[in-house]
Amino acid sequence: MKNIFLAVIGLLLANYSFAQHVYQIRADSVRIYSTCDTAELILENRTRDTLGFLYNKGDGRTEFRKLRLVSLGNMTIAIEGQDTLQLDTNGFILNQYQAPQPGGLWVTDSVRATLGRFINGVFVGSSGFNTGLTGSGTNAIIQAGGFDKIRVNSGTTGNIDMQGVIRNHYSTAFRIDTTTATATSMSGNQTTLLVNNLNTQDTVVLPPVTDAWMQQPSVGRIYHIKKISRNNFPVLVTASTAVLTDSIEGKRKDTLFHYGDALTVQAQKGHWRVLSRYNAENDHYIKRQSAISTVTGSATLTENDRTVIVQNTGNATLSLPDANTCQGCVYTIKKISAAGNSITIDPSGSQQIDGALTKSFDVQYYAVTIQANGGAWYIINAYMASL
Repeated sequence: MKNIFLAVIGLLLANYSFAQHVYQIRADSVRIYSTCDTAELILENRTRDTLGFLYNKGDGRTEFRKLRLVSLGNMTIAIEGQDTLQLDTNGFILNQYQAPQPGGLWVTDSVRATLGRFINGVFVGSSGFNTGLTGSGTNAIIQAGGFDKIRVNSGTTGNIDMQGVIRNHYSTAFRIDTTTATATSMSGNQTTLLVNNLNTQDTVVLPPVTDAWMQQPSVGRIYHIKKISRNNFPVLVTASTAVLTDSIEGKRKDTLFHYGDALTVQAQKGHWRVLSRYNAENDHYIKRQSAISTVTGSATLTENDRTVIVQNTGNATLSLPDANTCQGCVYTIKKISAAGNSITIDPSGSQQIDGALTKSFDVQYYAVTIQANGGAWYIINAYMASL
């Protein structure tokens, strides 16, 4: 029994030696020191249910302070006696109201270029289906580098009302070609081309409808080409030279011969379809009748000449335009002067008319109709007054 009592006493002494010391003191000031890192101060007074903290006043003195937030102005608050919190939003308003409030959008990281300009994927989430740009100024979506296009895609294919492309319209969308180059290539940025070819034949090359991967990059594109030069040099409009299967209504090329001639085409599955063709008639027809010009001597015929009345008082030479640049041109030449004064029809350079370098006649009221095939001239019809 004695041994059991001693054992219990030993256990109590061991437990007491490892227990935390708690001192209960009632005083205005208390000095506590301990070498134990688990020392704890317990204050039981009217502040026991108040949130607060111990504030080091210096010189080893600490006091209990209630936790309070203090406004320092300029969007700044502080925990009294502790850190300061900066709540500034760089001048933008945090909308915490149900009604719309004026404010701004500030996007950081890679999407922000400069104030009001955003690049690299600003994304409007699922609730952005009705996003709009309003205002009396200019609404712009700015892209770094070359601007290509804005694609509107609902995710539904095969429905023209649900999917489309809004293409950019730089100044190159409308331009006048005044160069002497023989090949002017249209591109996605050019929709209207006024060709003022200077003393040479010009060729306008349309982009491919079908590329090497059998895609249709140009489907739906519309181009307008108009000849505005007053000369005998045609403008050839050709399908892509890179994709030989492309065509313009089944042909590889179309031609604008005269001043004011115009062509509008649209791409559709490997072909350019002609939407409209305008052949300027004001220079060539009067109330749907061929225009008539009268000459009294030698002259050079132009595209504005169709029926030529010759009243020559001496021998006269009528020089024809180049058959290569006047393909399809038709002239009717009639002599009304007295017999004896000859008329010589002279093709350009070494070109021929019915196999000869020139053709001549001197019979009064004789008439001849000729046409160019792109390399030479041919007599289509001849009228002798004696017949």
